[in-house]
Amino acid sequence: MSKKKKWLIGGAICAGVLVLAGIGAGGFYFFTHMNQIAVSSEPYAESVAVYMGGESESGQTFSGKVEPEKQQKVYIDSEKGNIKKTYVKEGDQVKKGDKLFEYEGEDHSDEVEQANLQIEMTNLQIGRLQKTITETEKQLKSAGKEEKSQLQDELDQANFELKTSQLELKQHQKELAALTKNKGSNIITSKHNGIVQSVNQDIADGATGDQAAGPYIQIVSTGKYLVKSQINELLMDTIKKGSKVRVTLKTGGEGEWKGKVTSIGKLPAGAGEGEESESFAEEEMNPQSSNYPFSILLDSHKGLEVGYHVNIEVMSDEADADKIKLPSDMVIQDDGEPYVWKADEKQKAVKQPVEIGETDENDMVEIKSGLTPEDYVIYPDPAVKEGKQVTVNADTE
Repeated sequence: MSKKKKWLIGGAICAGVLVLAGIGAGGFYFFTHMNQIAVSSEPYAESVAVYMGGESESGQTFSGKVEPEKQQKVYIDSEKGNIKKTYVKEGDQVKKGDKLFEYEGEDHSDEVEQANLQIEMTNLQIGRLQKTITETEKQLKSAGKEEKSQLQDELDQANFELKTSQLELKQHQKELAALTKNKGSNIITSKHNGIVQSVNQDIADGATGDQAAGPYIQIVSTGKYLVKSQINELLMDTIKKGSKVRVTLKTGGEGEWKGKVTSIGKLPAGAGEGEESESFAEEEMNPQSSNYPFSILLDSHKGLEVGYHVNIEVMSDEADADKIKLPSDMVIQDDGEPYVWKADEKQKAVKQPVEIGETDENDMVEIKSGLTPEDYVIYPDPAVKEGKQVTVNADTE
């Protein structure tokens, strides 16, 4: 090899070494600088209560619809005639006992007057017979043998007529009561407090066919709201009466609502008498099995309206509500001794030994001892050091 070639090769090697040295020095400075930034930032401490098992999901979700806890559907009774007057309109607030509408009904004023006259006449007749019976009984005590026989016949006849008159009186009273009841039943009232959701005027105007279907007036309560849903029989063991749920809007809007399962139907959806069956198309309904209705009573319903479609998330079993659980990667093993980082009373990072239990399917490990719901724990990133100042989540203090 010539000296020129040796010089060129040697120069190239030296240049390469210098380039690598420059990159190494720059890289060392860059990573050292970034590490200093990471170490200088304050770690974040979150409340243990946020991770509590009672707020974790069980994995089961359903679709549902918001409905009032109580509602009244009033249908037209064609046998009572046409509607004389409607006292409410859509949007009106009503109280229990308020008039909703009135049937024309038949005019029974003449029959009522006649029944009252018959009652009065029968009472007069009863009074006369009772007086006759009293006088005859007195005469019997002092009458002779032949006279007693005649008086006894008169007494028996008077008692018979009295019994007959008393039966007639009861009959007239029943007739009057029926007439009065029919008059009162012409006025339909609200069964509870609420808001008039709809008034189907087509029915009042004598519509037929589809226009005449459904209730004339529908009232929804202004109290608590329910969420109605259905569950397949194959999933029946995933919920029970009292199960906690989280409700969110299907539209993806903000807000969530908590509630509890208050009832689970014993008959398949639509099988109960007068029960309406609603299809929840987004659910995977098994045609080879039955679906059962269940209801959820919401703790509050601010921001929800009747008719909204919602998502239902079943929360973990109530038995886990008091358990402390943390993500498993927050627990560090030091020679087989588990610990977590937590913030002390001075908001500085300290190691906290803990006793751990089982890890669930959501990779949450149970903390049997060493922490309380009031403690604040820190995710173990490289910035966490013993005595390091931390930032506590003030929203959960």
